Amino acid sequence: MFLPQLGSDVFPFKWPPQYNIAPTQDVLCVYQDAETSLRLIEPYRWGLLPFWAKEMSMGARMINARSETVAEKPAFRAAFKRRRCLIPASGYYEWAKTANGKQPYLLHPANETVFVMAGLWEENSKVTDTDSPLRTCTILTTSANSVTSRVHDRMPVCIAQDDFEKWLDPRYEDAADLKGLLVPAADDFFQLRAVDRAVGNVRNQGPELIRGKG
Repeated sequence: MFLPQLGSDVFPFKWPPQYNIAPTQDVLCVYQDAETSLRLIEPYRWGLLPFWAKEMSMGARMINARSETVAEKPAFRAAFKRRRCLIPASGYYEWAKTANGKQPYLLHPANETVFVMAGLWEENSKVTDTDSPLRTCTILTTSANSVTSRVHDRMPVCIAQDDFEKWLDPRYEDAADLKGLLVPAADDFFQLRAVDRAVGNVRNQGPELIRGKG
């Protein structure tokens, strides 16, 4: 995942640029506080740990949740009802098989702006020795559109700004209420750019990672 410095009318929050975010690292999550209904933005660990999980390693297998089954899966259904969030990004990476081996691609909005993915968050007190529970998150996926299917058969669920309120509002807890949001982005929303294989090593960072392959 790729996120440059964040700060806009949509997300009035300053955050340093990150060019190679990997699972188990922190990503920014916007959520609605259950008591005050205020929207808050905080870094959560990427890889959801259900409240009942006892091993940290489980989170590495929960970086994504299929939107078609998220309302029924034991690991996700409670969060889907009460703890939905928005995860901003400027792009994400996928790898595709080519004649010369696997090639990474950056998928980014055609207008080069920040887009927002549908997410879920949880807090877990069983995997930490501190008084504060660990907060984690996952990204919902759906079937790929005609552009993203060139590199993968799944893509993130993208939430339009007009739908932020509905996605975050816990009063909408039935899958039928939210089904209309869990769809692929328009075919012209994302563009693909081949990038250097250096993105395969999370220790590599910097704007050179998102430049087109020469």
